[in-house]
Amino acid sequence: MVKFEFLRNKDVKYESYIISVNGIEDKLSHGNTYRRGAEDEYSWIRLHSEEVINLIMHEKIVDLLKEVEEIEIPLEEKYIPATITENDSADAGINLEKEKCFVFMKFVYDFAMWARIYAIPDIVNEIEEVCKKYNNISFELIEEDDPLNGFKLIKRIECTDNSFEDELISLGEKIKPIFEEVQILLQGNIEGISFEFNLNESIKTAYKQYLVYFVQFLEDVGIDSESEMKSEADRILFRVIPKDKTVALKNIRDLLNIYIDFIDNKEIEIYEDYNNLAVSQLKANVLHLKSQLILAQTIIEQKQITIDLLKNTKVIMPKQEKNEIELFGGMMRLKEFEYHGVILNPVKILEFLKRRNKN
Repeated sequence: MVKFEFLRNKDVKYESYIISVNGIEDKLSHGNTYRRGAEDEYSWIRLHSEEVINLIMHEKIVDLLKEVEEIEIPLEEKYIPATITENDSADAGINLEKEKCFVFMKFVYDFAMWARIYAIPDIVNEIEEVCKKYNNISFELIEEDDPLNGFKLIKRIECTDNSFEDELISLGEKIKPIFEEVQILLQGNIEGISFEFNLNESIKTAYKQYLVYFVQFLEDVGIDSESEMKSEADRILFRVIPKDKTVALKNIRDLLNIYIDFIDNKEIEIYEDYNNLAVSQLKANVLHLKSQLILAQTIIEQKQITIDLLKNTKVIMPKQEKNEIELFGGMMRLKEFEYHGVILNPVKILEFLKRRNKN
């Protein structure tokens, strides 16, 4: 039998409580009791101490929820499903609602460390949709209409003589295929090559406009493609999908490096071919970006912005067969321009640019 005690936390000035379990104080715990109606009291506790958590894991649900209505603990690594990383928040718990007992797992994806091309709302929405296939698992957002603040997966406890650990194992087994299916669905939806740019808000709009033109730049070197762009806080998620699946994605990555380098590359400024519409429009876009950076009154030197943009770019590129076609002759030549170990020639690319008629 487990005995919970609420002890006033004397280390803080405001009203706060830590929890004692069978006389063992959990210094990192907290809990409280509040009224949800005229007479309905609801007590919840969150435990952290491994020693205290081990005390309750083998206790019956019916005994644990006699004195409190909700118990929450950090979720052990062995229960954590696919797509949840060490940066994300993962908790588990049991609660009593209207004489019914439930076990739940709660997850919050770390927005600051998010590095996948799909957005957090996308994956949370997919999890909700897949959950609908499982009659015994309920999905619930922590805060209504805000997937960034996390979600719960909930299962009703049919036998309250089961232990907390038994119910966690059962829920873990049931949600595992949900997350695995979501992972496959999202990975299957990813085509092409994806980039993540971390940018200051003051210059993000200008760079978004510049990136939009990259698809035209690719077309002017003979690669027809489509693009998708998402903007989140200080990040841009940018995906390029070549229409010809034999095009090496590595080549698109290398061309994007050159395209960004054009921002402060003197060669494009002095290159003159007034009859070449492709080059003229590229130069116009570079000049427009520079003017936008000036208007943004950025205090960072332009060259440093470009260096940071390249350095902070994350690339997600699916594996391709090694027999892919390479880029056009003359674009890659020895000792002309090197970036990330790739030998590139910006001038040759300018010479190759050509506006092609669409049939």
